[in-house]
Amino acid sequence: MLRRAILATMLVLCVAGVVRSQQPPSHGVDKAEPTKPQTQAQPDTRGTSDAPIVVKVLPAEKSEADHAREAEEKAAKARETAAKEHLDIDLVRYTSQLADYTLGLFVATAVLVFATIGLLIVTAFQAYQGRAEFNATHRPELVIHSLVPIHSGEAGETVAVIVVYFNKGRGTAKGIERYGYITNRTLPLQSGIEPPQLDLPLADIKAGEKRTLLIESQMLLADAQWSAGSTPHKGPWIVCIGKVVYQDGAGISREIGFAWRLVCSDNAGDWGTERWDPIENSEYQYSY
Repeated sequence: MLRRAILATMLVLCVAGVVRSQQPPSHGVDKAEPTKPQTQAQPDTRGTSDAPIVVKVLPAEKSEADHAREAEEKAAKARETAAKEHLDIDLVRYTSQLADYTLGLFVATAVLVFATIGLLIVTAFQAYQGRAEFNATHRPELVIHSLVPIHSGEAGETVAVIVVYFNKGRGTAKGIERYGYITNRTLPLQSGIEPPQLDLPLADIKAGEKRTLLIESQMLLADAQWSAGSTPHKGPWIVCIGKVVYQDGAGISREIGFAWRLVCSDNAGDWGTERWDPIENSEYQYSY
């Protein structure tokens, strides 16, 4: 076979030489062909970062099974989206209902709190009123019954008096303090007279009980006769001014004041006919 190839090559070269020898010679001057400027060959940049090779991959045609699967996936996704939207709507509705119930519970609780506070206030007020009414109806109330003159008829006897008072209330008077003295005063009595305290606090005075208070003075009966008599006179009167201080069951301090004057039944000042009369419209006659 190699020999055949060599022979074929030699035959082709002979035929080419015969053809070239049969061509007529050319006349005249051969014109030289213009030389073209040589350009530098550009390097091939294909496949580099400057000219990356882009391969377009055409998708394969889908089969009926693929189309059915895609349709099923789209339907499942649509159902999932619808279910989620429905769940979101239910969640919003339930949240709104819960907010309404919470607001209603808050309002009900606030109403209950205010009602409880109001009930406590009403209960406290009723208790206060009940206690005040009880204290008003069961409180002690001391009253001055009379002032009784005392004397022995002996020479040099001084003016003295026994104050009789009792508790006409329904409660017990506690913390008894007694004040009083006898003096010469013109009428009407001036304000600001403060009688001295006579003794230490006494025992409690229950309802209906009576007490007496002895008030003495250094004023001689003989010196006091000139102010006796029921007829008007310009001189001063012999007066007894005092008060009794006590407390009720609620611890409220109360007082009763008195101001009485000594009067004889005749103008001669016959001792034994004298009496003590309350001074009307006097600020020292009070009770609270």
